[in-house]
Amino acid sequence: MSNNEFRDIITSDSDDEEFEGFDPIDVINAEYDEINDLENVELGDEDLRDILNEIDREERDVFFEAYDHDWLRNFNVDSGPTNIDDESSPYEIFSKFVDNEVLELLVEQTNLYYDQYLVAKGGIENLPTYSRFRSWTPVDMPEMKVFLAIILYQGLVRLPNYDMYWSTNDLINLKSITSYMTRDRFYNILSFVHACDNSAEPPRDSPNYDPGYKISRLSSMLVNKWKQAYKPKREVSIDETLVPYKGRTKLLQYIPNKPHKWGLKVWTLADAKSGYVWNWMLYTGKHTHDQQARGATHQIVMTLCDPLLNLGHHVYCDNYFTSPALFEDLADNQTGACGTLRVNRVGVPREVKTAKLNKGDPPLNHRDGRKLYITWHDKRLVHVLSTVHNGSTFTKRVRSRFHADYVREVDHPKSIQLYTHFMGGVDLADQQTQYCVTLHKMLKWWKKLFLCNLLEVTVVNAKIIYKELPINVNKRVKSEKFHLEIITGLLDGYDVQTRPFRRPVSNPPMRLAGRHFPRLNPKMIGGGRRSSPDCEVCSNRTVKRHQTQYFCAECEKPMCAYPCFERYHTLKDYKINCTAALHS
Repeated sequence: MSNNEFRDIITSDSDDEEFEGFDPIDVINAEYDEINDLENVELGDEDLRDILNEIDREERDVFFEAYDHDWLRNFNVDSGPTNIDDESSPYEIFSKFVDNEVLELLVEQTNLYYDQYLVAKGGIENLPTYSRFRSWTPVDMPEMKVFLAIILYQGLVRLPNYDMYWSTNDLINLKSITSYMTRDRFYNILSFVHACDNSAEPPRDSPNYDPGYKISRLSSMLVNKWKQAYKPKREVSIDETLVPYKGRTKLLQYIPNKPHKWGLKVWTLADAKSGYVWNWMLYTGKHTHDQQARGATHQIVMTLCDPLLNLGHHVYCDNYFTSPALFEDLADNQTGACGTLRVNRVGVPREVKTAKLNKGDPPLNHRDGRKLYITWHDKRLVHVLSTVHNGSTFTKRVRSRFHADYVREVDHPKSIQLYTHFMGGVDLADQQTQYCVTLHKMLKWWKKLFLCNLLEVTVVNAKIIYKELPINVNKRVKSEKFHLEIITGLLDGYDVQTRPFRRPVSNPPMRLAGRHFPRLNPKMIGGGRRSSPDCEVCSNRTVKRHQTQYFCAECEKPMCAYPCFERYHTLKDYKINCTAALHS
């Protein structure tokens, strides 16, 4: 529809009954015609950004008439990255999160945990003889950065187990890893890496007991830094995240409808469009939440949203959280909400509970103050509660093999379309964290949470900020390359020459490794005598032959007990001719 046609309709004298309404596509095209008229206008960066934000907002509002929230304040927050230089590199953004404060915590508590371990064992002399813990040296900040770089690297280059990253096999030899840290040093740091002081943990019978104590200080640091670096847009979503884990902990959860059914449950608040994780809270059991009459889920949402209240945000959540009392509480704090609803929630009107609709019936709307209950039947009965939308609908074309041209038209509520669009923020965040996450098993639950979730979420958040910087808006950023930038930054400046002795590239022969013991030859010959073959070390039939009744059971080689046995297992060139002085 052109502007002239639009003007003709407005100025027409025809009756209202003849006007069938604007086609939604024509409305959108008219809006874009007005926008195109601005192409020749000179605008500053701030003006242009405001116009683009407004265009983006209108596109997301379906047909611009889905909202009804006169009671709600306008959202005027300047969303996006904050306190980030426009020229920042991926590693510089990542280091805003994993900064010296976080690294110092890890270094301090890792060294402290090793000292506590030694005290519990009664000293280093009580460790097993061949324990790699005997070779421990205090970790410092550069080495901790190398350790984190290796963890991120293992998410890019995935091998079945840790040992294979230090394999000397030419097919999988990764010199980029072995040149920075030995395998035993990596295992040592992985064993003792810590983020809390175990001696300061409150006992279980204490009112201050925290089931998530092992990770709470570190997670609080990172979450606060996530909040300071980014302001979410108007729409945010709240959902649960399940971190795969099958170890032994009371925090373990079983959720059968998840791809990974066993794991650690985390409550997440994310930006609905970008998937930026803005708030994060570990589920530690029902007893840890304030048991008010309104329930634990009510308290979870209010806790996650607390810093965003009274700003005009729209919160999207599923039926696990949605309740009339929660949405009233959010509305009292100038925050809108929309979510699917379980009709057995306290406060749901009787008309909504008893609503019966057949497929194809128009949606049923019930207004209760600021709350709008929407009941609609598409493939099944769906209940939605919203404090920001109206009951308007639009015609949606969907595939159907039982209709002409395999398409059917559905009278679709706009609120449900918007819910579907904005509810996926947390799912988008979960998807992005799985691209390059390390998949190795870990015994300790909090290490799994830190190295496989918090660390990866930090990288993804840094990537989202990087993409939203003005110079990168139209740039395509791949997860693999972004991870490599961060890994390179973590390794940069590390003095490889100062690290401990590394493993040789080639494997030594078995005779020079392992444990070997001399034994009498068990083979007997005629006359009851033991078999005496030629000594592997000193016998030479062209010079002087020497026979022996001893052999190495491990190597299955005959050799004199002294000195041939020692030469064979300690020298690369062990051959020597037998002389009288040799065995004296």
